[in-house]
Formats: sequence, C-alpha cells, structure tokens
Amino acid sequence: MSDPDRLPIELPREWLRYAEGDLRVAEREWDDLLPEGEVLNEYVIAGRYPGDLSVDDIGKTEVEEALQAVRRIRARVTALMAEG
Repeated sequence: MSDPDRLPIELPREWLRYAEGDLRVAEREWDDLLPEGEVLNEYVIAGRYPGDLSVDDIGKTEVEEALQAVRRIRARVTALMAEG
C-alpha cells in the first residue's frame, strides 16, 4: 500500500531526470515549430506596438496565416502529449 503523504517524486535528482527528458523532447520538436513561431512573432510585435513600427496592418490574410500557425502548433503539441 502506498503512503498518501509521500510525493510521487521525492528527490531533486528525480525531478531533474524528468525535466531532462522533457527538454530533450522540446529540443527535438523546436525545429519543426520554429517557422510557426516566426509567423506569430511578427503579429505579436505589430499588435503590441501599433503605429510605432513600420509594419503592415494586420488584415484578414495575416489573421488566417496566424490561425493556421497556431493550429499547426496545437496539433503537434497535442500529438506529443498523446505520445507521453
């Protein structure tokens, strides 16, 4: 029988081992998600500083592009979580 007061992971080295595994997954997937991140970054800057930078207005085409990037990221993250 398990002790209800015992944490599933008690030692810092055990937490680090799990974190290291998560970081390896993140590093492996980074290259695949980078293009979507770059697309979203453009709109974050334009949306945060409207009129301050020489960027084009965000129109319907740009919104659709950003939505597609978010959907690809969500699909990949959901797939990774299902593998885990």
